[in-house]
Amino acid sequence: MLHEVDQSLRNMLVAEFKEVEGQIIADESQLTIGPPPEDGQKPKKPILNLFLHDLHESPNLRNFAFETKPTADD
Repeated sequence: MLHEVDQSLRNMLVAEFKEVEGQIIADESQLTIGPPPEDGQKPKKPILNLFLHDLHESPNLRNFAFETKPTADD
């Protein structure tokens, strides 16, 4: 399941970066998900790294049913 979260975050961020003019993050290779690389070398171009350090499931929300509320558009 975490793979799906990773891919969703990647897709969302890449799509957002493509819409920004003069962006620092220009392509998908500059976005990493997982522990930062430990090679100690400074990258040639900026990199955005997402790392979920301490992730736990909340048992209180495990079977929580989301409540939907109608909006003015409905």
